[in-house]
Amino acid sequence: MGGGRRADLLALSALGASLLGFFLWPFLLHAEHFPLGPDGPVYLWWTRLAAHEGLGAVGERPGVPALALALGGTLRLSTVAVVSALEVALACAVGLAAAALAARATEEDEGPAAGAVTAGGAVTVGGAVTAGRVGRTAATGRAGPARGGRAAWLLAGLLSGTFAAHLAAGYLANLAFAAAFTAAAALLAGGGAVAAALAGAVLVGGGLAHPLFLLLGLAILGGAALLALRDGARREAGRLAAAGLGAGAGVLMGLYDDLDSFKVNVGVAYQSKVSYSFEVDRSILPAFDMPRQLNAGVTFYLLKDMPLRLTMDVQWIDWSDTAEDPAYGGFETLDDAVSFSMGAEYKVKVAARTSLYPRLGYRRFDAPWADKDRLPMTGRYRLVLHTKADAFSLFTFGIGIGWSSEGDKVRMLDLAGEFGGDSFNAAAGVTFEF
Repeated sequence: MGGGRRADLLALSALGASLLGFFLWPFLLHAEHFPLGPDGPVYLWWTRLAAHEGLGAVGERPGVPALALALGGTLRLSTVAVVSALEVALACAVGLAAAALAARATEEDEGPAAGAVTAGGAVTVGGAVTAGRVGRTAATGRAGPARGGRAAWLLAGLLSGTFAAHLAAGYLANLAFAAAFTAAAALLAGGGAVAAALAGAVLVGGGLAHPLFLLLGLAILGGAALLALRDGARREAGRLAAAGLGAGAGVLMGLYDDLDSFKVNVGVAYQSKVSYSFEVDRSILPAFDMPRQLNAGVTFYLLKDMPLRLTMDVQWIDWSDTAEDPAYGGFETLDDAVSFSMGAEYKVKVAARTSLYPRLGYRRFDAPWADKDRLPMTGRYRLVLHTKADAFSLFTFGIGIGWSSEGDKVRMLDLAGEFGGDSFNAAAGVTFEF
């Protein structure tokens, strides 16, 4: 282990010990045995209620009582001891997670130019580029540690951890979500598909502790994904969206176990690249293969008798591996495209056999080019297309009317419109079951 790595571990240990001592001293100084803060008795009651009646009796925040019951049963501790310990442990976790997130912003990386060191201490919301990473040193041209990097993440962890004292005073659901969301952000900042999957799993735990705060967290991830798309960081946008989608699905499945008010369908589809053998000379006419695609989506059916349907989908198209490289320098090739969509439909029963289905939707469509004014080239041919942008925010609306015959045969008429793209689009559909 290198000296820098050993020093980081020692500093992290010192931070953890400092936060632990900070939150333990009221218990030790005053010989307290019960949770501190106005909401401490609430979580004692919820945990004991869940032990006798099940987690469904707790309501919308089963995460902390479930964790307390699991720890108490495993460690053979009383509910009072476990809830008190959770106040301390979760507060320390906030500080350590904040230190990890700040460390991602100050870790070694190649800077923008020789002799330049980017400003430290901040992370961009877009997630594609983190500020505070190190630059190349002027003397060697190699990546060197940003000055004060260790001090920066230590201070971030210390301030965040001690500030958590405001949440540690009994507000355990808030504290659990704060620790989970900060840890998930640190994982996402590290990059990689595995880190994104772990971030989603961590967010599930935080969301089960406080579902309302999860909505805010998902909105932050969604905004970060859109900003990453705007900056051209499509893989990063996909990771952020995947973590948020997985977390939302996991929390809904954890909160709803009533088969009369909840159902979820999950689908994944992969299409491999389709190679064609064209009977044309590619030097005369452009030709390229069908790109491989990956689609993933989830549909939720909610409320009593499940009239509300919510859908979320993500699609990746591998355009960059489909077209030929440009025959001339200075031209771009096709880019991979990532698109997101979400929609809602509500069933309104207007008669015994007739229902209306109003619908709203949003789709973020990512075109396979980075600049609408410099369209890509395949081989010797440049794409010629009149377009307004390289990414579109599309809004859809529609309504369907469905009815059934005496023999229970389904009939459906659908009308829909879409705006926000290069032009307005309208669609109509008819379903007639024989």
